Amino acid sequence: MHLVMNKYHLLYDMLFFILEVTGEVHERLLAVKESPITSGKKLYDIFVNVMEAENLNWKEELVGQSYDGASNMRGNYYGLQVHIKEESPQALFVWCHSHRLALVVKQAVSCNSNAVDLFGNLETLYVFLWCSKKRAAIFREIQIECDNMEGKYNPLHAVKRVSTTCWSSHAAALHVV
Repeated sequence: MHLVMNKYHLLYDMLFFILEVTGEVHERLLAVKESPITSGKKLYDIFVNVMEAENLNWKEELVGQSYDGASNMRGNYYGLQVHIKEESPQALFVWCHSHRLALVVKQAVSCNSNAVDLFGNLETLYVFLWCSKKRAAIFREIQIECDNMEGKYNPLHAVKRVSTTCWSSHAAALHVV
């Protein structure tokens, strides 16, 4: 199971099901819930409601949980993982390594002034183009004209916002430019 809280306080419940026959992991998004309160207890209540709505026997069958480093998720006393372990002691908690890696990458990039400038310029380009419907329309028209001159059709690209928390957004922004 992997629960993630972002700045909009959305809770994503994802469970990984392992088929006994093949041993394959199947990941399914079960719910997206909004919560203005993000305490470990409130997140636990949301988690329980989703598990009950999906008729999942999580207390006996949940074997692992992985979250970012936020105290409301991983906290040893009041975090979500503690509340889950109280009901499901076998549900081992492990820090989400993709979140840890993202912290390492963020720190490494922040030490390189060229990278800081690059991503800052990408964000400025995004704001310049997409905060004006007229400029966004011109950007689309230019792409269509370029395709017509080359005699081919490519899907239109939109300049992507560079989020500081989701590194895939950095890659997407670079790909478009």
